[in-house]
Amino acid sequence: AYMASAFTQDQLLKEIQSPSSVFLMAYVPGQDNPVGYTKLRMGKTPKELKEAKAIEIHRIYVLQEMIGQGIGKALMERCLEIAQRENYEVIWLGVW
Repeated sequence: AYMASAFTQDQLLKEIQSPSSVFLMAYVPGQDNPVGYTKLRMGKTPKELKEAKAIEIHRIYVLQEMIGQGIGKALMERCLEIAQRENYEVIWLGVW
């Protein structure tokens, strides 16, 4: 049910167009389609972080066949770079 509602074309377009979201796509040489992506989300700070300027890693996905090739690590490092550049005090991972 989650996949059917969270990943519709309309929902993804809405998220991409949101000023509170940043999407990063991972590509590898020789492939036209992305092999992973991450979504950073601003403005949804949990109460435990109090008033800290925080950014969430809302999603981080890599294709199953690409796991173990450093793609997730590269996406995570880029998220950390963005958080630091934008002067966030906290970066947190939203998980189910």
